[in-house]
This record gives sequence, structure tokens and C-alpha cells, in this order.
Amino acid sequence: MKNLYLLEEIGLTKNEIDVYVFLTRKGISSGPEVYKGTSLDKSSAYRSLKELEKRKLVSSSGESRNQKFEAVSPDALLELFSQKKQAFESIEKGVKAIIDDLDGYVEKSFKSNNIQILTGKSGYRLWLENRITGNHKLVREMLPYEIVQVEFDDYYEYINSYIKRRVGNGIHIKTLNFTTDNPDHLDRTRPDIFKEARTMPSNFPITGGLSTWGTKTGFVSKKDGQFLGIVIDESLVTELCNALFDTLWEQSSEIFPD
Repeated sequence: MKNLYLLEEIGLTKNEIDVYVFLTRKGISSGPEVYKGTSLDKSSAYRSLKELEKRKLVSSSGESRNQKFEAVSPDALLELFSQKKQAFESIEKGVKAIIDDLDGYVEKSFKSNNIQILTGKSGYRLWLENRITGNHKLVREMLPYEIVQVEFDDYYEYINSYIKRRVGNGIHIKTLNFTTDNPDHLDRTRPDIFKEARTMPSNFPITGGLSTWGTKTGFVSKKDGQFLGIVIDESLVTELCNALFDTLWEQSSEIFPD
């Protein structure tokens, strides 16, 4: 299929590509026909069909037990790719506008106490507490595990308490992971802790971390092996980062529980 590379560009997994290609070649098919024809296990096949439906690359009809699935025309991929490209270009322009005037922006922000610098283990705790303080109900994050892995004496006791307080405040979290290799139970979609997790598209490499909540945006990295976080309370920055995150989220695949 000449447009197959576009499936990777818009963030589909190998399983989703296999299912989509099967449907374009075989036409309208039932669920059993899909997982037998692709050699996927039943749950993986239906999971891929669900994601493809979300992306409007597959349509379904009929009752659940007799459901049929059909792939949209491969030519529709060009339109979808074009939409994603335009969205990224729009976000890129907004971010560039901030970067072009970064010196003046940072100076103004410091003067108005809009920037908070957090370092080390105590800074990591403040970073987490910051994200459950306020009236917001959603936290977005894309954070490489090696950056946010900051352990201290009562780490697990604190993290469990933190999660309970976040859930108690009704704060939902969306997280984009950078790998599916052996994530622990907290790195997956967990309805019991108000958490959704997806895998970051492979065509969007990033070395630092980003999180937004309310009007705040946080950037995290490590300096000399220590946690370094910068929290900016500025709605313009947060709106741009939210737009970037939401675009990547739509291109990502959900990480389900085991």
C-alpha cells in the first residue's frame, strides 16, 4: 500500500497497522476474521480496532456480537496527515513566538513572581504538591521515567499518600509514556486512580519532561543527576502546551492494564 508509511507518521502501532492493512485488502470483516487473518490474539485485535475507530480509520456496524468492520479509503490518510501537519505547524508558530522573545518574557515573569524553580528531592515533592493544589481537575504530563525517578527514604509511602490525595480531590491525570518496555502498574491506564496512559508517538523525541495543570506549565529535567523543575504560571504558555499535548494524545495508543 503506497500510503502505508503515513500510518507510522500518525502514530499507529504495528498491531493497528496490521489490522488496517488486513481490512483494506479483505474488505468488510467480522472481529474473528480480523484476529484470525492477522494472527493477533483476540484482545489485541479488538483493542486495535477500537483505536482505529477513534482515529476514524475504521468504521463498524451491527450489534456487538455480529459487528462488522470496514477500513476507510487509504486516500483518507492523506487528509488526516495533512490535518495533523497543520496542527503541529500552528503550535510550532506559537511556541516560536515565545522563544523569540524569551529573554523579555522570562524577565517579566520573574518580576511578577510567575516562575518557580524547584531542585533536588525537596523540589520533586514540591513539584508533585503543586499539581494537586488549586481548582483544576486535569493534569497532563509527558515525562521520561528516568527524569521523574527521584527516590527518597519514604518514597513509596509518600507516593501512595499523594495518589490518594489526588484522587480525593477528583483530579484526573493523562500521561504520555515514552516506552512500553516493562512499565509498572502505575504507568498504565488505571480507572481506580483516575489515570489514562498512552504511548508517545515514536516520531516525537523529547529529552525533557512537560506537565500542565490549571494555568501552570511545568518543565522538568535533571542537572548533575538532580531533579530540576521550572513551574510557569502563565495561561498563554499553558494553552500552547495543552494544544501540543492534545495533538500528541490523539496520535498515541492507549496502554491498557495487564
